[in-house]
Amino acid sequence: SLSLKKLLSSRDPDVDLYGDGAELLEKRLVGEAGLLQGTPLESAYAWALACRAAVEKELRFFKRDSGKFRVKGTDLQAGTLFKANDEDNFDLTSLQPDVIYYVNEIPGNKNTPGTPTQPIADIFFRTTDGHVVLIDVSGSNGTDVKKGNRGDRVATKEEKLVKTTLKMQTKMEGNEMAGHKGLKVHGVVLAPF
Repeated sequence: SLSLKKLLSSRDPDVDLYGDGAELLEKRLVGEAGLLQGTPLESAYAWALACRAAVEKELRFFKRDSGKFRVKGTDLQAGTLFKANDEDNFDLTSLQPDVIYYVNEIPGNKNTPGTPTQPIADIFFRTTDGHVVLIDVSGSNGTDVKKGNRGDRVATKEEKLVKTTLKMQTKMEGNEMAGHKGLKVHGVVLAPF
């Protein structure tokens, strides 16, 4: 195993995305608290997924074949799915196949506004065979305490992701989104153990 400093300064001549992901994570780590919260964790997952896709030409999220997606990991780019932070206002047609996208959310403070957020999906990609995978990252393993009650962020994110992907799929099958015909939307929640 290597130190984080060594991982961030290394480059892989066979996987260009390695350097792109390292740079993304390093930018998120500078001045930001909580390595397992918010954008540092999202950036780490985007980096790892992009490198894995570039090497293995697929990403597998479940043991069964329905969780296996052929994606080449040709690039790692900032992107957005939803307009005006609205789950009903989305466009998947502009997604390039085999590119791993991450949402470039930058938290604001009292002096500087942050970037707009997305209602769901921190990382996403489109395959050449018409699958769009939305990945929501949780910094929680489900045992966090919120407002005096044992919360379960993973289950909450999972429920929201299921509702959103079903709503998106239903809307795409309607007549108003002809450019989206044939696309299948899937959702995955990633969380540390």
